[in-house]
Amino acid sequence: MRNARLAEQLRRLLDEQTQAENRRVQALIQEIKHQAYSLNGSIPDTLSLIELESMPEIQLVMERNFWEPPKTQRFDHQPDSIGEEDLDNVDLKGLYDQFSIKEEELERRIETLLERQPQIRLSEVLEHYPAEKGLAEILAYFVLAARDPRHSIDPESNEEIAFAPLAETTQQTVLQVPQIYFRRKPYAG
Repeated sequence: MRNARLAEQLRRLLDEQTQAENRRVQALIQEIKHQAYSLNGSIPDTLSLIELESMPEIQLVMERNFWEPPKTQRFDHQPDSIGEEDLDNVDLKGLYDQFSIKEEELERRIETLLERQPQIRLSEVLEHYPAEKGLAEILAYFVLAARDPRHSIDPESNEEIAFAPLAETTQQTVLQVPQIYFRRKPYAG
């Protein structure tokens, strides 16, 4: 009973506040209208109050296209077959010359170097073991550093790494990468 009376009083108080705010808004609107009417004669005709950059677009209801059901694709026709004479001209060497990066070998290289020092950078690893498979091998080092919590990638500092993109070329490519630190495993003693 007492809660109902309190709720009723609160509701009445909020209604009164809302009505007072509405009256204040109406008074402000009337004041703005009064000032606008008083300025009506003093605005020069050369003053532009609004400008449109282009002609307004009018979109009428009847100008819209009717709804059309989506077209379903049909696959009734078989593709034209390639004759054996066409296969003679196709270079399929890329299908057979695939290589894979052995992450275990890269991890072994890192661990071998970490036996001599507690921490080593990627550029130092590549000085001892140059990248044989180009950019793919360097990206594999990034994967190893991101996967193991004891290693870190520092995006704030960069280093340049030179590598040959392909084994048969002697031209060096310089790559600027975030600095990667490989760290030794802590001793479990």
